[in-house]
Amino acid sequence: MSDLSNLADTARIRHIQWLHESGDYRNPDNLAGELMTSKVRKECFKLNSEAIAKMRKNPYYYYLVARTKFYDQLLLNAVATGVRRILILGAGFDTRLYRFGEQLAKRGIEVAECDQPDAVEIKQKLAKQLPYSERVRYLSIDLNNQNSWNGLMDWLDTENTCTTLIFAEGVSPYVDSSKFLSFLANIASQISSDSLLAYDFKRVGARDDFGVTEDVRSPFRLPLSKELIKEKHTSLGFTQVSFISSLELMQTYIPSWEKELSPLFDEDALLKISR
Repeated sequence: MSDLSNLADTARIRHIQWLHESGDYRNPDNLAGELMTSKVRKECFKLNSEAIAKMRKNPYYYYLVARTKFYDQLLLNAVATGVRRILILGAGFDTRLYRFGEQLAKRGIEVAECDQPDAVEIKQKLAKQLPYSERVRYLSIDLNNQNSWNGLMDWLDTENTCTTLIFAEGVSPYVDSSKFLSFLANIASQISSDSLLAYDFKRVGARDDFGVTEDVRSPFRLPLSKELIKEKHTSLGFTQVSFISSLELMQTYIPSWEKELSPLFDEDALLKISR
């Protein structure tokens, strides 16, 4: 999974987008700033127009807005259709279980987050001040270490007939390919047939060195081929696969966006898959 500096940087960008953007360009994450120090919040607030304009030229900047909205809508749709459990993989500084805590609590939906042990420890401390934090189950896992998966798999195995939503935002590029595929196969064997898994991934050929470490020599990648992606996930135990390109993501969630404003972030795509 991504390291703590990456997690904090993503949360910082979300907070900046919530503070300084408007309309469909605004990031809906109004709690990201609550997980930061007052010093960082002030720095974000005081950013001048020149600094913001420079950030907007980074293709990832507005892609993050669209991706945040995508996973937000995914969660809300699952709630509306009767999901009973929600698990966020590699949660980092994600705030969804708190931002939507009231809806989740009213429906008695069981919620959990998981990440590497050091990230979980920090998140638990910071999240105590957030609404509905007492309902969140925190699980430790390192997707690159299969020996650490037991706690999560035990959680999934409990009431495994319940409809479950699992999603992993910005996680797969940091995981060894063979480990991530094995993890997906384990998930497919543990969740009910009406459950849903969603995650984003880097395409083959996009920044081949991204996510490479001493322990992760071959980070997870997929080709941008709907047929090959469906074939791969069918072999893992899934039946339905929905592919969303980064262009489709931008057009759906930021209708005002144009390439002239900010280049398209074409390194990633997203999947919704079910059994």
